[in-house]
Amino acid sequence: MKDNSRKHQQFLIHIGILVTFFLIPLWLRIPNAPKSFTREYVLGFVWLIPLTFTLALWVSSGFLGIKQVARSRRRSLFAFSLLGLALWANLSVSWAYMRDLRPEVTVGVAGQVGIMALFGVMVLATAPAPRRVALALIMGMVTYGIIGAWQVTIQDDIGLRFLGEFWLDPAQGGISVVQAGDVRWLRPYGLTPHPNVFAGYMLVGVLCAVGWVLARIMPTQQTQIRMGETHLVRWWTTLLTPIIIMLFGLWMLFLTFSRSSWLGFASALIVMLITLTIRKWWTKRALRMVLVVGGAMVVMGGIFIALYHPFILARVGMTDEYVEMRAVNERAIHLRVAYATFEESPVWGVGVGNFPWYSTYYLKYEMRVDMKGDNIHNIYLSALTELGIIGLVLMLAGLIVALIKIPTDIHRLALWGGVLGLALVGLFDHYTWSMLAYGALWWGIMGVVLAEPIPSLHHSNPIKRI
Repeated sequence: MKDNSRKHQQFLIHIGILVTFFLIPLWLRIPNAPKSFTREYVLGFVWLIPLTFTLALWVSSGFLGIKQVARSRRRSLFAFSLLGLALWANLSVSWAYMRDLRPEVTVGVAGQVGIMALFGVMVLATAPAPRRVALALIMGMVTYGIIGAWQVTIQDDIGLRFLGEFWLDPAQGGISVVQAGDVRWLRPYGLTPHPNVFAGYMLVGVLCAVGWVLARIMPTQQTQIRMGETHLVRWWTTLLTPIIIMLFGLWMLFLTFSRSSWLGFASALIVMLITLTIRKWWTKRALRMVLVVGGAMVVMGGIFIALYHPFILARVGMTDEYVEMRAVNERAIHLRVAYATFEESPVWGVGVGNFPWYSTYYLKYEMRVDMKGDNIHNIYLSALTELGIIGLVLMLAGLIVALIKIPTDIHRLALWGGVLGLALVGLFDHYTWSMLAYGALWWGIMGVVLAEPIPSLHHSNPIKRI
């Protein structure tokens, strides 16, 4: 009876986790919700409702699965790193740069880090099936990808303000575009606050779709023995849907013009394929099919280059477009401020969430630059400047633990690729550090990669493929 009750609790927690993963790109605030303790108004976002409910359910279950985590040195280290980072972020309230004038800044962001850490540890402890998490992310990729596709097709927003969509007029300042000559081309936002953020979610979704395709291409040994020509035709038929979904997601990833996400996706995909090759998972038939699918991806890339090459040249710095040059210069200036910040406080940092405020002061009074401070486009430097060496070590410890062992399960491998891809994106962008939703996405999929089923609650019947 007790096991049945805990199975029901685990089931509800898993549903909450899957819903949270699906809703992460929904930048929708609850109407008339009271302002929270942070300038980002975090507690007013709709996607936080399932996350908070799921965390509360996990706590009421007596932290289901936490004993299983404690028995594993690797998973314990991951949980310790995340919770230690959250604790250190909360301690930084006492020495933060804005502790006297705006103490709520540090308190708010420290609260975000705490929620991200708890979500990651809950996912690790309750062990949702990688296949189901991948499916939730694929469904999110398709849903928000369709919205993004519509936006770039009409070069405007599509009127989904009731779902949190931004006003998207490419002629207006502050809207993210790629520019070639006099042409300003709107990048897809979906329901996110920026195309680069949209691209990060697409990156993970496409890699999950790749895992879906690979799982279909590499059937079990028993299926291989029974496969004749009729079975082969049926096999290709069942492959069409995941291939189409994967190619759609890839096309939307291209259209984001997010260079860091392109790099993260390509690197993760290459590592995944090399891993499968080293482990000799390929059959001749599977290898031929992979070459066909890979050829389709290359052809799609060629079409993209043919259609959008003026914007690609501008985006990679081959032209002197003002939009790109300004972005590059601003990022370089913030990197310079980051190095100065680290020299001043290498151990403690300036407090979590305080770098934009510190950099505003530094730019105005030290560099005499008329420019507003912002987050550093590098999550590792962000951790270093805001939480010092200790904060960076804690964050890197959790990441290294998640990446150090490459999984054998295809869907878990795809999620591992998502962790790697976002880790590389973090070298050039900040949203997995500065935004609660995307920190939860990154640390959450790390938890899935590391998790093992709870023995007493694990079903012995094999789960069907997607």
